[in-house]
Amino acid sequence: MDAANWVAVATGSIGAVTGIIGAVLGYGAHRYSKQMKALDLRLELRKAEADLRDMVEGLLPLLRHARGSRAEVLGAMGLSNSGNLQSFVAKWEEDLKAASAMVSSLPKDASDYQGVSHRNLETALVDVHVRQRGAAALRDKYEACLTWDEKQVQELRADQRSTPHRLLGH
Repeated sequence: MDAANWVAVATGSIGAVTGIIGAVLGYGAHRYSKQMKALDLRLELRKAEADLRDMVEGLLPLLRHARGSRAEVLGAMGLSNSGNLQSFVAKWEEDLKAASAMVSSLPKDASDYQGVSHRNLETALVDVHVRQRGAAALRDKYEACLTWDEKQVQELRADQRSTPHRLLGH
């Protein structure tokens, strides 16, 4: 063989070996990437579940506080037996049942999700986010109720402070 053929054989062989090494390294990188994606999904899911647990566990005390607050405020306004309170309590009871169901649906033990497929991890993550939105809506509703109650309390206090001044002609 002449020199040109030896160069062609050498570069071809080097190219083949380099291609095989590249394919092996590419496959390894792909497997590593999948493992890292699964780890990221597991971590995100575990964080989302912890956030959901904190939010849901805080709902029952919030709802109880909001009901007591509303009853006190409406009582101070002279509306303790009003349709407003009855309507609030009826909706509150429905929301209390929903919050109780959310609490009972929480998993008893945290999972590390080892061996769970990407598809199942993604599905579980979406489910947790949907449940978070429902819990957040309930939380926001009753935090708004407490804000309204606080505003009414401030107005009642202001009225009480101004009443003596009106009676005294100031």
